[in-house]
Amino acid sequence: MSTYHTQTIPELLSTLVSRHSEHPFLESDSSVLTYTQFDTQTLSLAAHFVSLGIKQGNHVAILLPNCSEFILSWFALMRLGAVMVPINPTYQEGEVAYIISHSESRFVITQANLASHLSLDITIILTSSLATLPAPQDLPSPDITPESLAAILYTSGTTGKPKGVMLPHRSFTIGGESFAYRAQLSHTDRMLVMLPLFHVNAEVYSVMGGLVAGATLVLVDSFHASTFWQTVHDRRITQF
Repeated sequence: MSTYHTQTIPELLSTLVSRHSEHPFLESDSSVLTYTQFDTQTLSLAAHFVSLGIKQGNHVAILLPNCSEFILSWFALMRLGAVMVPINPTYQEGEVAYIISHSESRFVITQANLASHLSLDITIILTSSLATLPAPQDLPSPDITPESLAAILYTSGTTGKPKGVMLPHRSFTIGGESFAYRAQLSHTDRMLVMLPLFHVNAEVYSVMGGLVAGATLVLVDSFHASTFWQTVHDRRITQF
């Protein structure tokens, strides 16, 4: 096994970009981004977030369905040393409000149709505003380590209020490294990302596992039983 788990998420991305620069990394229905293009877009997005006031240590909620903007925003926040708080986009207003309040999130990245769930005094960043971004620029490197907090993921709350689980960068990098090793992933693989991105499974195993392997992530909105195998065939999926 490699030593990717000794890196932060931004350091890991930089390592993989240097090795697989022109290889496709993130493929959706509407676009394909190489490792270099993804890296550049996260840098531009991070600069935009800085202009909105996001800084190291801020908790930033992501209330989105599966989409490229989710993954781009996640990695852009990691560049700043901010903390991602992913929220299930099917939650009702009260459920969303609880997580935002409990996590002390100051910003939320979302879509216009989901913004109606937000009644709190919080800065809303709509994905529609991210279509035109500033040119990528060098940003100060955050003072973070693999043990620094990267995300707060909330449990489903089946026996009470959802509980926030605090995950450092190392949880993501070592989880991705372990999965890539056990599943014998390589850069030739095409990983179907169909599970919800707000969940640890898709984040650690699908996204981070695919990244560690230098593979291509094929992002779809969700699992559809009736079209699953056709999707596997049409998109040339090798792992899911």
